[in-house]
Amino acid sequence: MAEPIRTPILIVGGGPVGMVLAIDLAWRGVRSVLVNREPDTSSHPRGNSNGCRTMEHYRRLGIADAVRQLGPPADRSHDVVFLTRLLGHEISRVSYLTPEQEVEHCRRPGSSIPEPTHRANQIYVEAFLKRHTETLAPCDVRFGWTLEDFRQDQNQVNAVVSHAATGKTQRIACDYLVGCDGAHSTVRQGLGISYEGLDTSELPFMSGQMLSAHVRVSGLQQAMGCKPAWQHWILNAEARAVVFTLDGKDDYLILFKPREGQTPETTDMAGFVDLIAGGGIETEVISVKSWTAGFALVAESFRQGRVFLAGDAAHLFTPTGGLGMNTGIDDTANLAWKLAAVLQGWGDPSLPDTYEAERKPVAIRNTNIARGYSQSLGRMIIPDGIEDDGEAGDRQRALFSAQLAETQDGQSMLLGTQLGARYDDSLLVIGDGTSPPPDDKVTYRPSACPGGRAPHLWFRDGSALFDHFGQGFTLLTFGEGHDGDVQDFVAPATHRRIPLKVLRLEKAMVDMSLLHRLYERPLVLIRPDQHIAWRGDVLPEDADGLLRQVSGWST
Repeated sequence: MAEPIRTPILIVGGGPVGMVLAIDLAWRGVRSVLVNREPDTSSHPRGNSNGCRTMEHYRRLGIADAVRQLGPPADRSHDVVFLTRLLGHEISRVSYLTPEQEVEHCRRPGSSIPEPTHRANQIYVEAFLKRHTETLAPCDVRFGWTLEDFRQDQNQVNAVVSHAATGKTQRIACDYLVGCDGAHSTVRQGLGISYEGLDTSELPFMSGQMLSAHVRVSGLQQAMGCKPAWQHWILNAEARAVVFTLDGKDDYLILFKPREGQTPETTDMAGFVDLIAGGGIETEVISVKSWTAGFALVAESFRQGRVFLAGDAAHLFTPTGGLGMNTGIDDTANLAWKLAAVLQGWGDPSLPDTYEAERKPVAIRNTNIARGYSQSLGRMIIPDGIEDDGEAGDRQRALFSAQLAETQDGQSMLLGTQLGARYDDSLLVIGDGTSPPPDDKVTYRPSACPGGRAPHLWFRDGSALFDHFGQGFTLLTFGEGHDGDVQDFVAPATHRRIPLKVLRLEKAMVDMSLLHRLYERPLVLIRPDQHIAWRGDVLPEDADGLLRQVSGWST
């Protein structure tokens, strides 16, 4: 066996969560080794949504524009449409702007987000993330390597990994190990940690055993003869399915419930596509996989000693609402700065203890929202006569459309869920006696109440407020007479080597009336993950104590 490799962080799992964690750590100057069992990224489609919060993290890491080049063309509609068949009747449609229109729409004054959700399948995003991660000097990326064993003590974690292609075995010594290795996580199982929560139930659709198929159907959009859409729900008495366009041309991902006893190998996939289309469709089947929907499972613990869990290893979602990968990416934003702070000496060694305390409630919230959405779809009753022609059929479809509007409105975006995650009860957050807006899964209301994501606003030069935050803490200040407060803050931060950027906002830079409405207080301390740690009209007398608390030294 070769001599041990020494690295600050060992990441197990090379999906989007593991790779973004490696990228985030590299952005903060922290080295990592990433191992992934498979020799390459997945070729079978999976999640389709890169949420607006994920895109904000990608923007911070300098890769948002590259990710926006992936997936369907920028002028392709993001509509969600409900149909009886692909070539049948349109029941209802939720209209969205095209990707290029959404980006332009976000540029308007008063927009609550700098980056809209982007629809690009995980197969494209993973391949890009792998290429990008491999270009970063602090990242040692090893696909085709399997974690065989790990042991930890008070000082480090010792792991053994093996390379399937050569049989080579390598020992790795690290300060911390992070398991981003999915639902069947070797790391979680090695820690003896189980999932808790709601298991799946068998419903007519989107719960229990499911199949997913990657198919190529030439000319389908032209044959449909209706306005293009990104997501198509097929609902009739014979079959239900959801069909995503992958490239805006001929490639599609289809999710559906198999008949009893059907497997990926025994399913007549071409026949099923013909069934949900309404006949006359020729299909090239690329791959078919089985999967399970309806989960809302969260690990008992996200950490044991020097070993952490993130992504599916920590929380298992049903895919409705597109929350799984995106919640995992938000995990990495929370964990990366805390690990970096400890390794760089400005965060207390107990700082990573707050990872579970902050992220587990969010995981429980988000998995339950996704499951509720899948249950509403799975229990949906398809009315008789939904496919009839003439007035009777039109009437049934109109009634069903009204039902869909009532139960499914906003479910494909869930902006409140994406942006509304809060850490109000965290030891790292200092409340100011105010209350945040009610938690709404669909609607997001910007708030600078400590604990939540810092509200976005545009600078007059076209940059976003987030673009001006530092890699560490940012002290946002505006208005007159606070120079003394700022200096009282900077001095203890410098003494403790806590990275702090002072961002003074003036009328020439931003709309001051909007700034006052959003932030309300002239002094706001923003964490490295863009959540607000504290705000006030004046600095507290013990500025050093405040800094110690938000960087974990008082926990």
